[in-house]
Amino acid sequence: MITKDSINKIIKESINAPSGSNSQPWQFIVDGQKNNIKIKYLPHKDHPILNYNNRGTLIACGALIENILITANYYGFSTELNLFENFENDIIAEIILREGEPNYFAKNLFDYISKRTTNRKKFKKEIINQNDKNYLFSDISKYGNFKFYIKEEEPEINELAQNLAYDTYLNFKNSKLHEILFKEILFDDRKAKIGEQGLYIKTMEFPSIQIPIIKLLKNRNFFEFLDKFIGISKSIYKDTVKMYSACGALVAITLSNNQKDFINLGRLLENIWLKITKLGLSLHLITGILFFWQQANFGDKNIFNEDEKELINKSYNEIKKIFNVNNEDIIGLIFRIGKSDPPSAKSTKKEPIIIFK
Repeated sequence: MITKDSINKIIKESINAPSGSNSQPWQFIVDGQKNNIKIKYLPHKDHPILNYNNRGTLIACGALIENILITANYYGFSTELNLFENFENDIIAEIILREGEPNYFAKNLFDYISKRTTNRKKFKKEIINQNDKNYLFSDISKYGNFKFYIKEEEPEINELAQNLAYDTYLNFKNSKLHEILFKEILFDDRKAKIGEQGLYIKTMEFPSIQIPIIKLLKNRNFFEFLDKFIGISKSIYKDTVKMYSACGALVAITLSNNQKDFINLGRLLENIWLKITKLGLSLHLITGILFFWQQANFGDKNIFNEDEKELINKSYNEIKKIFNVNNEDIIGLIFRIGKSDPPSAKSTKKEPIIIFK
């Protein structure tokens, strides 16, 4: 029987979905008479510079939707998903629950929802075996017209890492991004443990000896002084290249330039991420250059100066070239995968806001 308690349980066990800086940009409206869960997206919780056309928010909500479908079916309900076109009142989707035979193909991934996490450690440079790759990407066609590209050879991974790592470089060099970065870093363990929004410093995998220096870099004048005399931004860039290139593979997923597709992209990402967790592997999303490219070309063009725009466009085009992506397709996501030690810390989630009608 579908009850208020069972719906509460489904939602609460589904919220471990990825979101930028753990923003958790969602809210739930439940109609107990119709047994439907409406998902309201909250793009204001994601920073607009990093969220062109609210696409980062849509990806996060898509991953959440995937978890709800899996969880509801695990508990014995069938589900119907409706994605909306116009996002009226910021409602992007509804999930209708029904009593009866579970009907969602991915319900066996439920056990890995709570275990899924970001890992920013260096991964082993071991190629993923073919059976595992076949498993990871076997469901891609069920989510829409997506294509995936995978690079495993070390020279190509290194070249991709060199272009992708300009996201971290720009996060420090660009004054607006620098301000956002340090507003979002959570140094407070207590706030992180209760699920406050922010990028928990311990998940960033800095050696503990470096954390006091990271705190000092919040001061823009201090950062510019160090950059002028010792080139700290270049040093950070080189360290990022080493991290991004430490993996078994780099994967890109492409899509068309359609808003609703970004919801399904989030669903697909979660499907792959849960499978990676099941296999005992790790995943690290690397989306900075992709989001910067969309913002610099289609959004607020005053955020980046001309040199930064040139660097972003050059990096994005090189990434497309290495992956051999068609010109008309957009790269929606890139992530590295591989074997690794567990992450040093994990972001937690707040209690979800659920409004019952």
